Amino acid sequence: YTGDGVDGRNISHSMNQAPEMIWIKNRSSSGNTGDWMVGHKGLNAGSSPWNEYLVLNKDQGEMSDNNPFNNFAPTATSFQLDSWDRVNASGSKYIAMLFSSVTGISKVGEYNGTGSSNHSITTGFQPRLIILKAAHRADGYGGGWNEFDTLRGINAGNEYPLRLNYDSPESSLNHQDYIDLDSDGFTIQSSALSFNGSNARYIYYAHA
Repeated sequence: YTGDGVDGRNISHSMNQAPEMIWIKNRSSSGNTGDWMVGHKGLNAGSSPWNEYLVLNKDQGEMSDNNPFNNFAPTATSFQLDSWDRVNASGSKYIAMLFSSVTGISKVGEYNGTGSSNHSITTGFQPRLIILKAAHRADGYGGGWNEFDTLRGINAGNEYPLRLNYDSPESSLNHQDYIDLDSDGFTIQSSALSFNGSNARYIYYAHA
């Protein structure tokens, strides 16, 4: 879409259900204005989550600010934007990616960390792609966007995460048993702050 600089702008979509996660990028600008804005239904522990945002290309924690999504919960036909240059500057070009949970295919969710192994997350299917983010953390790798996939390997042994907000190769990260797959979800085996810190809050996206 092309930005119009109007607060409360509605962008129509054809998903036929409300998006639970949205990624938006300004394609006309670089620097901070070109950051990827992320909304997720699990931000702020699910309380007014669309008054919060994360940044996909940075490790910062959730920010309380209605600038991206106008503190408006998406509907089955549209989502709403503020006039902020990162999402709706007049004349700028944008790309938006919308995600929602589909039975047996995808799951947009959140969980609280336990600080111990064998923390099971139910998605209703066995994922082949998992993205995890500590929602409130912003301390380097501890707050990074972690990606696991079955093509590179998720099993009962060790695996490498990729960090969506870093350009480092997987070989630069620790090779450990972070996640195991279950028939109806996944189990987090790590107590690291990036994945499962005690009483920490996390958001995730899983896809079959």
